[in-house]
Amino acid sequence: MKTLEILGDNRLDAYTRTRVGCRGFVLRGEEILLSREENTDYWLIPGGGLEAGETLRACCAREIREETGCLTRPDQPLLMVREFYEACCYTSFYYSCAVEGWGATQLTEVEKRRGLRPAWLPIEMAMEIFSRHADYAETNEEKRGAYLREYAALQAFLPLFDQPQRRKPLYIETARLAITEFSPEMARDVHRNSLDADNRRFVPDEVFETEEEARDTVAFLMNCYGGEEGPFVYPILRKEGENIGYVQLSPLGGEWEIGYHIAAAYTGHGYAAEAVRAFLPEIARRKGLDHVLGVCLMDNAASARVMEKCGFRRIYAGPGAYQGRQRNIVKAVWEAEG
Repeated sequence: MKTLEILGDNRLDAYTRTRVGCRGFVLRGEEILLSREENTDYWLIPGGGLEAGETLRACCAREIREETGCLTRPDQPLLMVREFYEACCYTSFYYSCAVEGWGATQLTEVEKRRGLRPAWLPIEMAMEIFSRHADYAETNEEKRGAYLREYAALQAFLPLFDQPQRRKPLYIETARLAITEFSPEMARDVHRNSLDADNRRFVPDEVFETEEEARDTVAFLMNCYGGEEGPFVYPILRKEGENIGYVQLSPLGGEWEIGYHIAAAYTGHGYAAEAVRAFLPEIARRKGLDHVLGVCLMDNAASARVMEKCGFRRIYAGPGAYQGRQRNIVKAVWEAEG
């Protein structure tokens, strides 16, 4: 999933409020489905805010249905846009959606007053409309920001929509997290997350001292997705958009080993176990595995607890190879059901 950031000139050093939403690309030939406010001459890619307890996919499908009447099946999220204005961070997930039918719209009173209607437009015309975002800088900041977001989203989407045979990327959604694939823009987060004290202590070869070093590693890991040798490493995102760590499947002497890391600022909330529990069945299915190993240092109690919570069974404790050295390790195994 590609990530984009839009940094407002008025942004503060730290944000205190967040809002998460989902939007959908719905195509009909060379046309795209948009929501248009007829009374304000306002165009948007259909979508809206995430409700409590709702998955991202469900949010995308619901918002498109309510605004346009179009019944859709969101596929993979193609893009995440994070906008920073004043003390706010707005995160939007953009999905590619298949049309499954049509029903009635369910508009709010505000949307009714604004004359919200679905409209099909040629993609080039939509691009031209959203490209004029700077025209509203002095008159309508909300419209300027929304058009800038939609223009950036369409620019990122267009190279992808005409590739029906492309490899289906991995995407897993849990109650609080999304596990996706790396994109080059994530190098800054990878660099920052890698500098934790626990990384330096337990997996020093996964510490990236510079953003350039992280960028090279991200490029390498992205190239691994289409192969069979691995490692297969996937960033973990909170639904608010923050990149908080990774989960991975790596080769280990003819076997496959699980790996995971949560940045220090986000530990203590059960994110590692939540990600590993969701990741294991899917990656095992994709790779045709009936079991996966887990290996950690004997004094890495936090990692051992994660494995225990995720159903790993301890099979060895004692001296063993770890990071190219002989250390005291714990080895466990997870077995696929059925």
